[in-house]
Amino acid sequence: MDKQISHYSGIEDKIIHAVDTITDPIRQTLSPRGGNVIFESDGGEITVTNDGVTIAKSIRVEDPYENAIISIIKEAALKTNTKAGDGTSTTILFSSVMTKGGLRLVRDGMNQREVVEWYAEFAKVLKEALGKMKQKVKTDEDLFSVACISANNDKVIAADVVKIVRTAGEDGFIFMEPSNTSDTEIIEDTGFIINAGLFRPELANNMGIASMVDVPVLVTDKRLYYAEEAETILNLCLQNGIKELVVVAHDFIGEALPFFVANHMKGAVRVILVKDPLIEKSAGATLEDLTAYLNGSVVSEKNGAIVDRLTIENFCLAKKIYSDGAQTVIVRDEKTNTKRLDDRIKGVKSDLKKFGDDGSEAKSALQKRLASLTNGIVTIRIGGRTPIEVKEKRYRYEDAINAGRAAVKDGYLVGGGVSILNAYLDVHSRWNNAPEVQKVFRALAEASTRQIAENSGLDGNTVLLTTLRDKNKNYGFNALTQEYGDLLKEGVIDPFTVTEMAIDNAVSIASQIVSSRYIIVNKRDAKTTE
Repeated sequence: MDKQISHYSGIEDKIIHAVDTITDPIRQTLSPRGGNVIFESDGGEITVTNDGVTIAKSIRVEDPYENAIISIIKEAALKTNTKAGDGTSTTILFSSVMTKGGLRLVRDGMNQREVVEWYAEFAKVLKEALGKMKQKVKTDEDLFSVACISANNDKVIAADVVKIVRTAGEDGFIFMEPSNTSDTEIIEDTGFIINAGLFRPELANNMGIASMVDVPVLVTDKRLYYAEEAETILNLCLQNGIKELVVVAHDFIGEALPFFVANHMKGAVRVILVKDPLIEKSAGATLEDLTAYLNGSVVSEKNGAIVDRLTIENFCLAKKIYSDGAQTVIVRDEKTNTKRLDDRIKGVKSDLKKFGDDGSEAKSALQKRLASLTNGIVTIRIGGRTPIEVKEKRYRYEDAINAGRAAVKDGYLVGGGVSILNAYLDVHSRWNNAPEVQKVFRALAEASTRQIAENSGLDGNTVLLTTLRDKNKNYGFNALTQEYGDLLKEGVIDPFTVTEMAIDNAVSIASQIVSSRYIIVNKRDAKTTE
């Protein structure tokens, strides 16, 4: 395909317009006074949301140069969301400030590489200053405050999130599905977690998840290779009226895998295939743990081929199973005998004690196994009067859960833009000899507070001056109450990880854009560009 090649100087107006195109609809969603966005998906489905990552994914334009810049900024936002689970809107706001500021510095004569070096130093120093300010989540009230902010101040969702995060922990599985009623239901279970998802994406539904209820589970330490092995397993299912099956094996290779997938696609026997995720030297530990959890046994390769010895008694039984691209969660029936499981947990705990404070990989593997044996899972059946309402509510649950987990793991900061503003003021003198660079950095430090003020219908300068006049570093504007006060006491707090990742990714993407001199895109024909 032919390419269009342009120097940045000739299309700088397009770059700036692209930055504004993705930033403007998203920045106005920040804070409790932010607005929603109505957008249409490629399939024609209408969604109403203030979820930054969902809005960002939907933005594309016809101009190829502008679309390229938008895609780069989207990447920064999605990286923040992937790592921290929230912070898309803040990342895009920061990216806008840093990109436009950097282009201005280059236009005024500064070397591009020098701008990038300034930016790298700024990110490092600012994050260090923020790190000194972060606090640990010590109470459910702290967790509630973090969740409430991310749930757009929905106290019902925030209260649910406290319960959900406490049950599921940092690594437990949280499954969301629409309810058949207008009410939201939270179902808590314990579950065995395997750090491996569906072996093949074809086995998932259109949401990327596979789930089954009251399903047999075959656990084997064999590498399933031959079609005859898959055929034996599936025929045994059909002979016993089994229409769904979970297979957890050492590996799926050769002819067995396509045989399983083909039967699944035909609907003969639906399968969920999960591979033992542990490395060779500890392979099998997951399988033994799982069968202890389900009170069954591993079908071992040592006991002969599956085609010769397999019977229905070799199947364990699970109450529920959920599997996506990254994790699989298996829930056992409450009536299952727990003696083997209890003994297994005691054994892992005993082995852990031998390591003391050792931070070795072996200890880490044991800790992960213990988490798999003891973690909780939560199913959220989200209620609503319309599909649009359910979808919008789901986004708020996701944001609040992710923010809560991030805060539990890495702590939190005072929100409302106050922490980043104070962190900048603590270190800004480092750039006194570069006033134009300092101006860009100050703009980023003030961006959140300004935007929150503007979304509340107030003047950004006035809110900033009022905030900075008070000697209390927690003092700021509460967009929910429309009053000034101690934001820490009022529960206006943000996960540290969200702020850290927003700075990191915004600076990274701005540096990539600013340091480039040409942009090359596919040439569109006349019909496409009209």
